Amino acid sequence: MANLQTFERSEYQQVKADLHRKILDRLDLEKLGRKTGDTAREEVLVLIRNSVNAEVVPLSFAEREKLSREILDEILAWVRSSHC
Repeated sequence: MANLQTFERSEYQQVKADLHRKILDRLDLEKLGRKTGDTAREEVLVLIRNSVNAEVVPLSFAEREKLSREILDEILAWVRSSHC
């Protein structure tokens, strides 16, 4: 079974960038910026996991979860920095 080691790094980064765009298009960033940390985190994580699982990529559950967490951390850092 293919995994993150055999899934080309550039392909991984491309999938990640595409998911970022799709997720940001679906988020109401203004509304998200007004939510508490835990509430915002859970809401965004559900959206990210659904988006990641909809992608046809050769990643295991653990790798998909890692990708989801990376995207979550990056999006929430961006939201926090843009609403300071």
